[in-house]
Amino acid sequence: MSNYQNEEKAAINFIESTLGESLSINDNIQRTLRSGVILCRIIQKVKPELMPRISARPLPFLQMENIHNFLNASKELGVKPDNLFQTSDLYEGTDMNKVFHTLISLDKVLKGEDDDNLNIEISNNSLNKKQPNSNKNRSKHVSTIEIFEQSQRNNSARVSPIDDDKEVEQYVIFFFKQLIIFNIFN
Repeated sequence: MSNYQNEEKAAINFIESTLGESLSINDNIQRTLRSGVILCRIIQKVKPELMPRISARPLPFLQMENIHNFLNASKELGVKPDNLFQTSDLYEGTDMNKVFHTLISLDKVLKGEDDDNLNIEISNNSLNKKQPNSNKNRSKHVSTIEIFEQSQRNNSARVSPIDDDKEVEQYVIFFFKQLIIFNIFN
């Protein structure tokens, strides 16, 4: 079994043991985790106050918000920033190895172990992993994700997720305005 498969298996075992249920992966862990719902449920299980709500709506920006909230909560629980994946690593599936490392690191932190020994493996595997998307298509996707991540940094004071339809509509309008502005100047 390859190192990638071992890490994937360790990450899945951590998720299943934390949630107390089996994942239905259907041969693609990235699609299973992409919405961020499962990741947020892990945080809700271990420290509910860090994840009061989870958005189950299948809207890309809400899914990215779930992932972003998981990463913030993981950092608050003690996962070192170097051991955290980027939203695009999971959402676009560009570096699932890094996603597995974050989950393994979170598992170690929750067990009271140090997650320092993961740093070298993450950087080596991330550099050597071939990206599945072409650079041309990837740049637009990453740009959209970067806009989302920037808006999250700018709106870090906003704690509660979007709940009502009017707020969703306003957020969608804001998001697309940002996307249009970004594309005009690039």
